[in-house]
Amino acid sequence: VFIALASVALVGGLNFVAARQLLDEGTQEQLASIGEARVRTIDEGLERVQSQVSSFAADLAIVEALAQLEEAHAELRDESLSTSQLEELDAWYEEIVVSPVNDAGLGPVTLDDARPQTPAAQYLQYHYTVPGSDDPEARREVVDPGDGSAYSRAHAEHHPQLSALTDSLGFGDLLLVSADGDIVYTTDKRIDLGTSLADGPYRETALARTVRDRLPLERIGEGVLSDLQLYLPDEGQPVFFVASSVRREQEVIGALVLEIPVEALNTITTAGERWEQVGLREGESYVVGSDLLLRSESRLWIEDPQAYLDRLDDAELAGLIDTLGSPIGLQPVDTEPVDEAMAGRTFSGTATNYLGQGTYSYATPIEAPGVNWVVVADVPLSDAREPLLDYARRLGLVFLFLLPLAGVVGYVLAGRLTRPIRPVMEAARAVAAGDRDPE
Repeated sequence: VFIALASVALVGGLNFVAARQLLDEGTQEQLASIGEARVRTIDEGLERVQSQVSSFAADLAIVEALAQLEEAHAELRDESLSTSQLEELDAWYEEIVVSPVNDAGLGPVTLDDARPQTPAAQYLQYHYTVPGSDDPEARREVVDPGDGSAYSRAHAEHHPQLSALTDSLGFGDLLLVSADGDIVYTTDKRIDLGTSLADGPYRETALARTVRDRLPLERIGEGVLSDLQLYLPDEGQPVFFVASSVRREQEVIGALVLEIPVEALNTITTAGERWEQVGLREGESYVVGSDLLLRSESRLWIEDPQAYLDRLDDAELAGLIDTLGSPIGLQPVDTEPVDEAMAGRTFSGTATNYLGQGTYSYATPIEAPGVNWVVVADVPLSDAREPLLDYARRLGLVFLFLLPLAGVVGYVLAGRLTRPIRPVMEAARAVAAGDRDPE
């Protein structure tokens, strides 16, 4: 019995170790392939977008639109709203901007923090943003509000073409920024219209830093990418921007900026949510920024938001993610794979992910100018090792079958082997007792 069981255990154990090694190697190679594919796709996508923005920034129609809209915007700097109009704008900001932001836990924000202070920005938002506040499409469809200003005439001339361009490219918004940092035009007419990226309410955003600080240091015609950030004018949603300088003859007159929705990045990292087709049965791939926060959505969040929130230990974070409807820019991912990739090294091995789950992980940095991102691909250990567990269960069944069988066979065999001993012993006793002719 012992020899039989020991043989099965030895062979089974050796097979288990060999299978585990092969499975580990195969899983790591598969994750490396997935991770590298995501890096290439993201790099190519970002380069394509930067090239597009640079190309459009050199278009004469864009140059002319920026020049006319900037000139018309300058005329509004002394165009103050009436007292009643200003009160209406203040009431709108309190209801649409300040209260929702504070209720979402993103504050505290006051009216003076959110509302633009310059007459030009107040004028533009009163005439373009407030009337269509409940319907973003309605704001985009406003061509001429009928106020008789030079800005309205310039807007009516250029807005249809700029809006059509934004739609055709599939971008979130298109902004024209003057050389002084004023947002003189946006397709969506949100609450950043007319504000200054130099000293306005959004001067500390990734958009402002990209246009104000980084773009002047780049060669004319180069597209500059901003990092992803929760952007208040877009209802606090995560977005990133690509900007390029606009030049008329030899003079830089401003910048063209295109807003890239995070859905574009999600489509790449999730492979269009076709995880199983790329080898991620229960795994996922995602992007993490230098602040160790998610840059793309988690698979668990996409498939089951409530289960995702239930696994978070931080109730405040869970509430904020639930309110904003996304973990992007909020969910910390301070894990060993991310730390290694942020240091410029590739990680491949077992680790613990941001939800405390054991995984096989692969992480590598993205070489994209302007952002410090890493791509992580991982698969839960429990999922990857399911074939091993199935093998162990089968081996256990073999033991359960073999143990009683070996016991029965051993008992029968022992009985057959020891059957002659009893009559021999009886004969020996008989001889010892004096019987010289026993059977």
